[in-house]
Amino acid sequence: MPVRSDDRLDNSSWEKRYLKALFLLQLENGPVEMTELAREVGESSIEVGVALSRLMDMCCVVKTLEAPITVPDEGRSSVGPRERFTLSEEGRGKLLVVMTGGVFDILHVGHLSSFEEGRGLGDLLIVVIARDSTVQRLKHRTPINNESQRMRLVNALSVVDLAVLGDEDNFLNSVEKIDPDIIAVGYDQAHNTNKLKEDLRLRGLKARVIRLESHIPGIKSSKILSRIQDANSLN
Repeated sequence: MPVRSDDRLDNSSWEKRYLKALFLLQLENGPVEMTELAREVGESSIEVGVALSRLMDMCCVVKTLEAPITVPDEGRSSVGPRERFTLSEEGRGKLLVVMTGGVFDILHVGHLSSFEEGRGLGDLLIVVIARDSTVQRLKHRTPINNESQRMRLVNALSVVDLAVLGDEDNFLNSVEKIDPDIIAVGYDQAHNTNKLKEDLRLRGLKARVIRLESHIPGIKSSKILSRIQDANSLN
């Protein structure tokens, strides 16, 4: 488990910007190459190298060396080793990560309001998108938009730092992978928060569970779907 530090960095600091970028990149693809980080933060490799050195001095980042890659067709035995970087427990502890999830089949202002409230609870908002198979199993219907389309739409929202596809077998597997500090549950989501807290405890996960309060009267996915069906029946 990461060390949850009370000495979190100011949001405007370059350190926080780099740690957030590293967290998001390694969540998607594992240990991060310098060129990937440079693209993410929009700075030169020289600037990124200096920043990483300083973060390693602060014990916030760990450097690893990947085994050389053999490239026989180019007349040489290998390329590498390549340097890759990950957050240390100290670095991870300087971030407050919020996770929420749902289907998000029809994006509406109610979702946006919940995302904004969830994002305000921490430094990063990770949204887990329910898989098509999960929607079929739990809601007994096929989603209007497939999982890739729904993930792309949510990722397009500036308030969301990263949207990822959920685990098909168990929501808690996604929680374990992301290891958030806070799980934000929508005001009308059917989660039993007490059971969720117990399930987290049994897995040794320390995330706090917070029920979001944002609510826009009359705005709900099921009601919007019903109105669309009613309108179509009149045509």
